[in-house]
Formats: sequence, structure tokens, C-alpha cells
Amino acid sequence: MSTATSRPPLWPHQERGINETIELFESGVDRVCITGPTGSGKSRTAIELMEWALNRGMKSVFYTNRRLLLEQMAQVFKSSGLDFGVRAAGFDDLFNPHQPMQLASTQTEHHRAYQRSTWKPFAADLVLFDEPHLQKGKMSRDIIQHHTDEHSSRLVGFTATPLGISDVYERLVVAGTVRECRKTGSLLPCHVYGPSEIDTRYIQRVGDDGEFAYKDVKKIWTTQIFAHVVKSWRELNPEQKPTVLFAPGVAESVWFAQQFESMGVKAAHIDGADIYVDSERRNTEREERAKVIERVRNNEIKVLCNRFVCREGIDLPELAHCILATPIGSLVSYLQTVGRVLRNHPSLDHVVLQDHGGNWHRHGSPNIDRDWLSVWTMPARVITDLRLERMRERTVDDAGYLVEPEPICCPRCGMARTSGIKCVNPACGYVSPLKVRHVLQADGKLVDLTGDIFRPRRTARKHDTEWKWEQCYFRCRAKSMTFRQAYGLFYYENRYFPPRDLPRMPINDLDWFRKVDRVGEESLL
Repeated sequence: MSTATSRPPLWPHQERGINETIELFESGVDRVCITGPTGSGKSRTAIELMEWALNRGMKSVFYTNRRLLLEQMAQVFKSSGLDFGVRAAGFDDLFNPHQPMQLASTQTEHHRAYQRSTWKPFAADLVLFDEPHLQKGKMSRDIIQHHTDEHSSRLVGFTATPLGISDVYERLVVAGTVRECRKTGSLLPCHVYGPSEIDTRYIQRVGDDGEFAYKDVKKIWTTQIFAHVVKSWRELNPEQKPTVLFAPGVAESVWFAQQFESMGVKAAHIDGADIYVDSERRNTEREERAKVIERVRNNEIKVLCNRFVCREGIDLPELAHCILATPIGSLVSYLQTVGRVLRNHPSLDHVVLQDHGGNWHRHGSPNIDRDWLSVWTMPARVITDLRLERMRERTVDDAGYLVEPEPICCPRCGMARTSGIKCVNPACGYVSPLKVRHVLQADGKLVDLTGDIFRPRRTARKHDTEWKWEQCYFRCRAKSMTFRQAYGLFYYENRYFPPRDLPRMPINDLDWFRKVDRVGEESLL
């Protein structure tokens, strides 16, 4: 399929994803989302699909909304020996609207082609969107609508987290799992540590994605976290291999870089427009940001701090260590973030996730495969909500095993494991019959919390419980509320939770997150 003979063979999951997508196109499906873990080779997959279009006399365009991603994709196209044009501010030297393959900035294209008419929209037959979970706003929708209405374009999205986009894409193609990518050698195993964590018990995840509001994180975030971050980083990464740190905000990210510098550790901050490096913060062009990335690659800069800009698409397989110095409520953000360090590199046999946000128990290990096909049409926050609910309710499968066993963190070394009383870290092996977490309070004090993270709800069955639930069911059905909302309403009105085996309750636990009027009688007890 490829026109460049110097390229390595496709991995099996890439070839499967390409073939399934083409088959869907040929069957009449025009909008396909391709998902695979970060590092599964979406750039190569995109190139192969664009060349498939080129070989059939079709034009194609690849959209991204991040400057770093566009810069990296341009380098991939150059190294692949492809002729292409770039439609983006700051890339005027590469602007060539006559090339049948184009790379484009979503923001620049919308501004110049749809608002100011500086240039004509590119007439593409195949339109590819990078990270479509980030491109759901008006700009992207205007572009998609123009391509589909004016040119009957086929649409492909590429993301590791296919959530919140099923209203745009008709079908999902799974082009790789974590297990498949580790088998091919494209991903590394991740050792997860939760040595201490910020106390998030009293703040709520909000919105469709379930993220924590920045203002709420600020209330519980404390500067004392740095001492815990640097202590664990030195213990877990004594060779000071390349590290990326995620902070709750830009100001905190710059502060972390400054704190590392004050201790003699070379660090930098990067965001969409600015950098902080060599004790100076300044607005930069892409060449200077690329130099910072290269210095991290060469391990001259030991720690690269950021808020979000490194979350998607940055290509730094040299990264050996990821520090989460913030809680992350959104599963999409979590998977995109930890995906930065999973890529294979010859110098590494594993990578380390150092988590101070409790994300290891909130979202689970980055090493596991996720069943995207069963949940991709659900709201983004539902997957994490469902995981937390299964842990709280001790949900078991048909064989009697816990569907979501609550993970355990070693109180001595901080390494996370799925079960047992003995630490699985060969260098530790500590035995503890108690579950213990070191939780950092807003006042800077470290408190040990013991026992289960998610305690079961106290339920009761009274003489009129079944009748009250039935009344609640019909009211919530009329108001198009979810079963989970109905359950909360029952508690609000009666001050206790009913057992989950009453008539007109869902059989499938996923249906608890669906609207009452959307779940048929055959799916209820």
C-alpha cells in the first residue's frame, strides 16, 4: 500500500485498522473513528490512508488543533518522502494549495478560509482529524460540515480515547490494544506508584467529561507537594532519566520548574505559546520550543513541566518517568497524559508513573486494555463513574470474581497492585494486611487513611421501599432522568439507599447510567 519502500512493515493492528476502515468506506460508511493506544502508530496509519486516497485520484487533508502536533506531523511527512502542503499560521513557507495532500491547523483554516476568505477551503475527498475528542467545537464542526456538504468527503478521526464523539462518527475501529502494542514492542510496561496523594474526597468531578474544576483543585492543592514529588522522584528515578510533570495549571507548572532549578535539577516549562527555561520565561516561536524538546530528548533538561500542552501527541519516546502532580477527573485526560511515557525506546525496559493525584485508583492502570466498543457511545465520564460504582458495590461477574477489584498501594514504596497483602515490587516485598494511603491535606499535613477507598453504601429494605422505588421510577422516567439520578433522588427523599435488586431496576450495571425511558422492560428486574 505504501509508496515509500524505506518504511518498515505495518504492525498487524495497523494493517487491521486500515483494512477495516477501507472496508467500511466501500460498504457506504463515511465517518469512521480509529482508536488505538498512544504509541500505536496513528501517524503511519494516517499516511497510509492518505496514500490510499492519492492512488485513487483523491485529495486528503489532516487537521490538528495543536501546534506541536502539526510540527511533528510535518516532520513525519518529510521523513516519509511525501510531497505536501501546510495550511497553518507560521508555516507560510510550506503553503502549497496545489498538493493533493495537506496538513492543516484547525484554527488557521477556519479563520482564513471560513471567516476572512484569505484562501479557499481545501476541496478534500478524505478528511482526517487528529484527536477528535479535542475538536468538538464550532470550528471543527463548520469544517466537517463544509467538507461533507460540498464535497461528500469521507471522515476519519484518530484518538486513543474515543469518547464523546459518537454523534460525529458512525463507526469505531479498534486498531490496536495495549496488549497488542506491547507484543509488537511499541509500548513498554508501566510501573505505577502512588507514594502520596492530594485529598480529593470533598471536591466533585463536573461536566460531561468528569474533570475537576481548576478552582476546586486550587482549594486543596498545596505547595508542600513539591517535597513529596522530589523525594519520590529521586527514589524512583535515581539516574534522573527524562521526566515529564503535569501540574494543575500554568502558574503551578512554572513554579515546579523553578523549584527543581533551585535544587540544581535542570527543568523547563512549556505551554502553547510560552516557555520557561534557563531561568527565563518568554513567548516563543516553534523553533525555540523544538529546542527545549530536543534538550529533554538529550537529557540535558531533566524535568519538563506543563499543564496540558504535552498531553496529546508530543513525540518523546525518551521519556522514562511521568509525574502527575495534580488530580485528573477525566479518563480522557488521564489516558492521554500517561500515554506520553508508554512509547518504547531502546534505552528503556519499563517506564514509571509517579501519581500524586489518586488517579491510579480513580481510573486504573495504564497497562490494561479497555473495551471501547461497548462504551464509546456513552458520555465520557460514564466509564470512570461505572468503574467507581463497581468498586463501591463490589460487583461480581458470573464466575463470582470482582469486576473491578479495588487496587492497593504499598504503604512503604508506593507501588500499586491489583490484590494481595505483599508488595509486588521486588525491591520492597513489604507485607501489610491493611490498605493504607498517604494523603496530603490542604494544610500540608500528611495523613494515613486505612481501609477501602470506596466504602459500600448503607442500604435498607423497609416495608414500603419497593413501592417508593416504583413511584420514583415512573417520575424519573417522565423527566428523562438516568437510573443513577433516580437512585440519588430516592436517597434525597428518604435518607437511605434501597437495595439494588428491586423490580424496575437495571439488570446490566451499565444501564444505571442510561436514561430511565431509554431502558426497556426486558432489561429490568
